[in-house]
Amino acid sequence: MDNAKVYGLTEDVYRVIAQFKITSKVDVEIIKTRALHEDIESEAIRVINDLPKLIPATLNGQPVNVNYALPIKFKIY
Repeated sequence: MDNAKVYGLTEDVYRVIAQFKITSKVDVEIIKTRALHEDIESEAIRVINDLPKLIPATLNGQPVNVNYALPIKFKIY
């Protein structure tokens, strides 16, 4: 049985919009995610949390927080 059917998913490709913040202290804070299925949202959060440490943006030589919106597509087999 395929994984999509196990989770009750009916499509092959799912899109998630993930909004998160890279803080001036190089932490990732999840703001919100939007997807058709909560397991897909959970996987998007896991992927974002597994990103390597990013260099924070700077303004006038000081690190600042930056908000990002990242579209992610998952293909379910």
